[in-house]
Amino acid sequence: MRKKELEIPGLNEKLLAGMHFLEAGMNGNRNSIVNRLRQPAMEKFRQSGFPSPKNEEWRFTPIESSLKKISRLSFDSRVLSSETEAFIASLEPSDAYKVIVVNSRPVFFSTPDNAGVELMSISDAQKKIPLVIEKHYGKYLSFENETFSAINTALSKDGIVLHIKDNITLDKPLHIIYAHDNHEEGNFCCSRILVVLEEGAKASITETHIALSTHFSLSNIGAEIKVSANARVDYYLVQHLAAGRHNLQNEESQQRSFSFGSGSTEASIIDNRQVSLDKDSYCNFTTVTLSGQLVRNNLNVQFDGTNGESHLYGLYLPSGNELFDNHTLVDHATPSSFSKEFYKGIISGNGKGVFNGKILVRKDAQKTNAYQNNKNLLLSDEAHVNAKPQLEIFADDVKCTHGATTGQLDQDALFYLQARGIGKNEAKKMLTVAFAADMLSQILHEPLHQQLERWIEEKLSQP
Repeated sequence: MRKKELEIPGLNEKLLAGMHFLEAGMNGNRNSIVNRLRQPAMEKFRQSGFPSPKNEEWRFTPIESSLKKISRLSFDSRVLSSETEAFIASLEPSDAYKVIVVNSRPVFFSTPDNAGVELMSISDAQKKIPLVIEKHYGKYLSFENETFSAINTALSKDGIVLHIKDNITLDKPLHIIYAHDNHEEGNFCCSRILVVLEEGAKASITETHIALSTHFSLSNIGAEIKVSANARVDYYLVQHLAAGRHNLQNEESQQRSFSFGSGSTEASIIDNRQVSLDKDSYCNFTTVTLSGQLVRNNLNVQFDGTNGESHLYGLYLPSGNELFDNHTLVDHATPSSFSKEFYKGIISGNGKGVFNGKILVRKDAQKTNAYQNNKNLLLSDEAHVNAKPQLEIFADDVKCTHGATTGQLDQDALFYLQARGIGKNEAKKMLTVAFAADMLSQILHEPLHQQLERWIEEKLSQP
C-alpha cells in the first residue's frame, strides 16, 4: 500500500461517516452506478491521503491549511432569501435556460423546449434515464490518481445531468449557477455534473460560481463531458466567489447592492473536469477566475477519436492573498487531432498564480497539431506566478509548440498614455484591460462577454 502523503486528524473519519450516511439514504438507487462507485473511490482516497507539498502536482498550492478548516460536510441546501434569489436570477446570460445549484443540490431547473434534450438532477436521472447514467457516470473522470476526484465520487449526493440526443442543437445557452452557501464556517461539499452530447449534438454552456458569504468553505466539483462524434460544445466556466460586490437593478431602475460578501471571501474551489472527444468532435472551453481564496482547476481533455479539435482558453486575476492554480492536460491519444491552449494571468497585490499545462502526444497519435501558450502580467512587486508548460511526445510526425512569458506593464506605453493627459492609475487599467481583451474575444456569447468585461473592470478598480 502506498504511503499516505498528508493526513488531517479526524477528517478521514468525517468523510467516511458522510459516505455511510449517503449509502443509507439511497431510496431505491442503491444499485445504481453512482452508489456502486462510492466504496472503491473512498478506498482509493484512504490509500493515498491528501496531496502534500511534496507532490509535484501540488507543489505550488498548499492545501493543508484549508483542509484543517473543514468542520462540517454539507449535503443539503438551506432556503434562500428572496433577495438572494433575485440576485441569482439577475446573473447574465439572461437569454438562457437556467439551473441553480446550492452547494451540491439543484434547486431550480428551467425546462428546455427542445425535444431530445434531457436536463435534470442526477438523483432523478437514476430513475428516468438509468441507461445514460450507467453508460457514462464515472467513465471519464477517473479517481485512480486524483484524491479530490475520489472524494467527489464517494461523497456526491446529487448534481446535474445534461443529455442531448443525436443531431440535436440546444436552441439557447444553458446557464448553470452554483451558489456556494457557506453560511456557516467550515462547509465542505461535493457536487457533480455530467454532460453527454450524442453524435452530432451541439450546446453552449456557462457555469457561474458565486459565494453567499465571506466564510470559509471548500467546494469539490467533479465534471464529466462526453462529446461524441461530430458533436460540439462551447463551455464557459466563470468563478467569481466574492459576489457581494455586484449591483442589481430593481424595478425602479435604481441600483442597489447586496450585502452577502464584501469583496473578499474565504470561499475556495477544487474543480476536476474531464472532457472526452470522439471522432470529428469540437470543444471550446474557457475558464475565467476572478475571485476566491483558493481555486484549483484541473482540466483534462482526451482525444478518443481522430480529427478532433479542442480550444482551451483561460484568464485568472488573483489579488490580495488569493491563489489561483490552473492545471491542464491535453491528451492526444489518437491521430490527426488539433489542440490550441492559451492562458493569461493578471496578478496583483500578494496574489499568486499557477499555470501547469501539459500536452501529451501518444505513440500512435501521428499528425497531431498542438499549440500551448501562457502569458502573465505582474502588477505589484509582491505578485507571484509559477508557470510550467510541458510537452511529452512519443510520436514523430507532429507539430507541437509551447511557451510561457511573465512581465510587467510596458513602461513606454504607460508613459505614452500619461503624456496625453491620462492619469497613471487609469493608464495602468487601460493597458491591463487591453492585455485581457484578446482572451475575452474568445467568448462567443455576447451577454456573458459584456458581463465579464464589467466584472474585470470592477476587479481592476479595487485598491
